[in-house]
Amino acid sequence: MMYLGIDPSIVETGIALIDENMKVIMTKTIKTKSNMVKGNRLAIIYDGMINTLKEYNMMFGQTLQIGIEDYAWHGNKSYPAILVAMGEAGGVIRMALHNSGYQAYKFSPGTVKMFITGKGRCEKGEMMKRIREMYGQEFTNDNIADAFAISLLTSYFHKIKSFVKINREELLPYQLEALAGIGKTKAKKKAGRENKKRIIRKEEKQGKLL
Repeated sequence: MMYLGIDPSIVETGIALIDENMKVIMTKTIKTKSNMVKGNRLAIIYDGMINTLKEYNMMFGQTLQIGIEDYAWHGNKSYPAILVAMGEAGGVIRMALHNSGYQAYKFSPGTVKMFITGKGRCEKGEMMKRIREMYGQEFTNDNIADAFAISLLTSYFHKIKSFVKINREELLPYQLEALAGIGKTKAKKKAGRENKKRIIRKEEKQGKLL
């Protein structure tokens, strides 16, 4: 079993592959230039992802679990072009995974940062510093560092989802907290929406009876 982490970006997508012992097997980036036509940039990302998965199957052929950093909104409406570009890059990566027969676990940017630093928000440099201190990995590229963090999350989360016992002693308390919180926010929001619908239906029913 191996674990692939993907940090999507329209400029430079980071990719990191680790094995069961958290040993880094491969890292790479898929780069595009800002002066290129948008369609060409997306095609490069798509083809790069397809080729990465083909290379993996040819070289290793083992079962592969994939994790990808999910979209971030941050409530910032000042840069719609950046938000659209992020969505498009993430979309073609997900299409490449689908067309290659893979699905991916999704982790919010806050969860990825929380797992490494204990904080939901931090600078890129802090992520690389903590990874170096905790795992002895020296990354000079922040996209690859994030992809490595995502591959670690994928490893632990997949085991938890598969009811495989993990060694909790090798994880810090905030890392266990980050793993426990995956999916909880969305579930909470969904429950809130369902509750709101029930209240509306109840009010409409009461209105009809009046």
